[in-house]
Amino acid sequence: HPCLPHSYLRRISPKMSLSEFQVVILAGGFGKHLNPLVEETPKQLLPVCNRPLLSYQLEMIENAGFTDVFIFTRESSGDQLRHYTNELYRGKLKIELTELADYVGTGQALLRLKDKLKKDIIVVNGDLIAESTFIHAMIDRHRSRDAALTVLLKEKPAEDPAQASVAPGGRKRSKGTDICGIEPNSGRLLVLASSEDYQNSFKIKRSLLMKFPSMVLHTNLLDPHVYIISRWTLDWFEKQGPEKRHKGASLRHDIIPALLRSQYADATVPNAVPHDPTLNSSNALDANSSSAHPKVPIEMTMASTRYDPTDRVFCQAFQLDSKPLCIRANNMATFMDANRDIATGTKFFKPLEKPGKGNFIAESAAISPKTQVGTECVVSDSTTIGDRCGIKKSVIGKHCVIGNNVKIANSVLLDHVTVKDGTDIRNCVICSNTYVNENAELVDCAIGPKCTIPAGEKIKKETVTDRNDSDGSSEEDDDM
Repeated sequence: HPCLPHSYLRRISPKMSLSEFQVVILAGGFGKHLNPLVEETPKQLLPVCNRPLLSYQLEMIENAGFTDVFIFTRESSGDQLRHYTNELYRGKLKIELTELADYVGTGQALLRLKDKLKKDIIVVNGDLIAESTFIHAMIDRHRSRDAALTVLLKEKPAEDPAQASVAPGGRKRSKGTDICGIEPNSGRLLVLASSEDYQNSFKIKRSLLMKFPSMVLHTNLLDPHVYIISRWTLDWFEKQGPEKRHKGASLRHDIIPALLRSQYADATVPNAVPHDPTLNSSNALDANSSSAHPKVPIEMTMASTRYDPTDRVFCQAFQLDSKPLCIRANNMATFMDANRDIATGTKFFKPLEKPGKGNFIAESAAISPKTQVGTECVVSDSTTIGDRCGIKKSVIGKHCVIGNNVKIANSVLLDHVTVKDGTDIRNCVICSNTYVNENAELVDCAIGPKCTIPAGEKIKKETVTDRNDSDGSSEEDDDM
């Protein structure tokens, strides 16, 4: 199907479409795959191109036309997030921040606050960077099919041969693959499994194949963790047994799989909104389409039609092609990718610094005229860079001090980093308040906050931290 035209999107009344939904940001993940970056800063406040990760979600939601948002976070991150939302955030959204105990999962978080959630819910993950252009079309698709669940899926981008195969810290890029089972004609989503859900084999229940023999398995789609769920699903899940709705219950790993299974299991789902399984296939999402916005007939836009109760639960896929910006900065490799993508200046979000000749340099930055700052670089406020330096495809934060004859390539430096003369930094991320002494060489490294690198030190493919627990939290990271 062709993309939904922008002229059509403009005809949709925001009040009609958005008033039926509430938006929730799940901003409580520990970020264990981002150690040592999260030693002192919650994942949601890590800077991507020198602005907090959370700010991208808030801007996306505001751009889509919403006025209110709920943010769920953990008690251990609450003070820092509250400081940001109350003191530093300059947008127009009304934010309600709720802190829950660290052991509470995302599914349980939604259940505990369901009295405040009166409408269908758009759930956004706290590590997402995505443009807002798809949201109205996704809402249309959810309403037009009376879905219990609508899941955003994004086509995998082609591999960049120039991209480093090793992420900072010496970690290899994940080769994990999401598996999505979709019925082609209707766009019904039947299977959603990440690489963490299976090891060497993946099993499909016979009951699923008996009921949906035409299901196609896709391994070229990614789950960015953007979902629309009907409000009744929370009441339904709350009635499940304690083994399913335990304190650590997850939206992604408990509620969503239960909804998907209910489409082919014998269990009855009370209060489910029925859908029409005989909808014309020309109005359905083509699971193999690379369209960013499936075609939605005008007469079905934001529809509330109720159909014959033949099929009690309908879960569906909403597919984006690989072009729109939509990335989760949830591990070291994707964190670096997100910085590099935005630093190009060609994406939906652009750096806040003043644009130059293919780069972005803050007016308060002091850079020697003998230094070359290449394209796709960002240099933030009050940073100084000495003579004869070469900066290539890198992001440098606020108040950094870079000496003479320094080479920095394909790297991210956070705020208040000092790099002394003659240092060579390649494919690294260096956290705030770190001091790198003269003639050091850092390659494929992740350097934690407040570290000191000795002069002449050569470090490759390592994570450096001044803490003993450099492997991060022992608790299992959830889907926030």
